[in-house]
Amino acid sequence: MLSREKGEIFMKKFVVQLLVFVLAITAVTPVLAENTDGLQNAILAVKSRIEIPLEYSKFTNDTIVSDSGMNTYSMQWSTSKDDADNYSYIRVVIDQNGNITNYSKGDSSYAYYDDIKLPKYSSEEIKQIGYEFFSKLNPDLIPEFTTDEIR
Repeated sequence: MLSREKGEIFMKKFVVQLLVFVLAITAVTPVLAENTDGLQNAILAVKSRIEIPLEYSKFTNDTIVSDSGMNTYSMQWSTSKDDADNYSYIRVVIDQNGNITNYSKGDSSYAYYDDIKLPKYSSEEIKQIGYEFFSKLNPDLIPEFTTDEIR
């Protein structure tokens, strides 16, 4: 009789643990699905506005959730490292509303070249180049800005 009681206690513990596990999984699954859908939408939004060359085949990402519940997706596409461990990359941060808030493109080589000079542009040319690039990244926000507002 004693072993039967132990068996019943074991079954009760097992059922309780199984229920806790099932409840935990069902609570987490919608969040994971939402993050995956959000990331896929973010990738599509970025690729519709920025050309990612085929050789940038390595992809990493991170989802950041702010205190207010706003999702931000940080993504990086990069090339494979060459023999000297150099690689090129494109990094983009986009919020859940589709606004690109950060963009950078570069490479990992930090060589310093004395003979490289910055191109000379007038302030108007710089404003125009920046405005055109911003309008490519965030076309929905362009009506809120004019080149006159940029100082």
